[in-house]
Amino acid sequence: MSMKLPLTDKFLWELYNVLESLDRAHQPFAHRSMRAVASPEWYKLKKSYERQQAKRAFSQFIYYLKSQGYIISTGSGEGVLLTSKGEQKALRVKLKLVKERPRRDGKLIMAFFDIPEKKRPLRDLFRDFLVAMGYKKLQQSVWMCANDALEETERIVREYELERYVKLFLIKSIEL
Repeated sequence: MSMKLPLTDKFLWELYNVLESLDRAHQPFAHRSMRAVASPEWYKLKKSYERQQAKRAFSQFIYYLKSQGYIISTGSGEGVLLTSKGEQKALRVKLKLVKERPRRDGKLIMAFFDIPEKKRPLRDLFRDFLVAMGYKKLQQSVWMCANDALEETERIVREYELERYVKLFLIKSIEL
């Protein structure tokens, strides 16, 4: 059962289908479609709408990052800065993206740490870093790694001022 369309609607629908098929046929050969060439006003309107949508989506994304506490606006409102929470999130992502590289000398890195309970968020963060770099838990607060992650581990210990709580060792092997 087909619906009877008014002549104007049917014509516009057919024109739309023709232009769509021209777009598909013309797409591989040019950046602008036949519809855009035939109707520059329509093309400008479409591009304006797409820009507004992209701007709105970006604004929503920035709002989300602010509401989660990852960024703050600068005083002038023209820029953003990462918060410490945002930096931690970015570092976690960076560490997940780091490829595991076995140490060339075959040695293992052993990390001992005793971070006080009052610094629990820092302890949890450090543990997350260890996991992301490929460390394996040998026992509570003793972790081992065969990857070339010593420099990155030392950098994190310095950056978060954990020197008095973390000890790192390079060892040849471990007998269990």
